[in-house]
Amino acid sequence: MKKLLLIITIASIAFSCVTDDELLTVDQVNSGPKIIGFQNKIENIAYFADEGVVAKDISVKLIGLGDGSLTSSDVELEYEIDTEKTTAIEGTEFSFSDNSRKVTLLAGSTFTTLKLNINTGQLNATEKTELVLKLKPVEGFTVSNANQSIKIIFVGCST
Repeated sequence: MKKLLLIITIASIAFSCVTDDELLTVDQVNSGPKIIGFQNKIENIAYFADEGVVAKDISVKLIGLGDGSLTSSDVELEYEIDTEKTTAIEGTEFSFSDNSRKVTLLAGSTFTTLKLNINTGQLNATEKTELVLKLKPVEGFTVSNANQSIKIIFVGCST
């Protein structure tokens, strides 16, 4: 048993990495695209009473800095409703504060928000409905595969 432990110890020392190892010339540090995406994949919105129209902020963030720096100018991001996956009704259960379907990531910022208006009195009390939003590609940025879309689940709860 002692010989086995000695062999393992010697092997781990021989093959361990040194923190001073240099990066290979093919490794690229601080390069590549800036990555954007929704902060959350799912957002649950439930109301127990009719509170009228309530504003909700949905965050879009700069996930990866690419070259390591923040944006030096404003960037216009576009989003769309995924009509195949959406069951909520625009104009009844929800609406957008800005119908342009665009938000602006300000220079030097790491996030922005899109404003969603929730009509709490029109949410279904017996069945959930869903709004699925997707970010569109924008030049100079990569849309994160994992955070390209957000599912917003509406639930009206009767008291």
